[in-house]
Amino acid sequence: MNRGYNGYICMLKAYELGLRNIKGYFAVADDAMLNFWQPINLDMVFHQWGTKNVAFGPGPWWARAVGVPAMKNAIDMVKDKRNCSKTCQNTVEEYRQRLLKRKIIKENETAITEMEKFLNWTVSDVYYIPTQEMPFFTGLMKIFYRNELFLEIALHKYLRATKHQTAINPWKVSPTGGNERRLALSNNYNENVPFFHAIKFSQVTYYPEERYR
Repeated sequence: MNRGYNGYICMLKAYELGLRNIKGYFAVADDAMLNFWQPINLDMVFHQWGTKNVAFGPGPWWARAVGVPAMKNAIDMVKDKRNCSKTCQNTVEEYRQRLLKRKIIKENETAITEMEKFLNWTVSDVYYIPTQEMPFFTGLMKIFYRNELFLEIALHKYLRATKHQTAINPWKVSPTGGNERRLALSNNYNENVPFFHAIKFSQVTYYPEERYR
């Protein structure tokens, strides 16, 4: 994942293949499961946490190079027309209009107002973008990717400007650690959940004893 910013470029490259008759695109982490038979509305963005269940504060990501420094670079990029193409500028303006519509910013504010809020992030192991939404999603994510912004910050900024659906009780089907991991599958998994993230591979990489729990 290379510090978390390669987590969204895969979807952009899949979209750029130009495949026909594609309803939308799912991104699923390598340690998560997707129950594809669940009745997710494929005409609307789906995200496991969305903004409703956002993790407040700087968390572990904003203080790192993939957080505040990366976002400041993205801001510098969109301010400079030499580095922000016409397509880039159109994306930034659409971002502003979407934020205005959702009353995230005021009339006298810009997309940069939102980008300069260096707080909050959202767990993003499973999400879905319908094809009709991909042009804007791709444009915004390319700005973030070029500046190596962490996945769970980038997705939070995108979702702030986008109508979306979330999983019910997402914290019960999201990553669990320690002793909770042993009980997660048996206690929380059922065929009606849209996805499940029962383990973190880093647990068994850094703590070998976890392999036998």
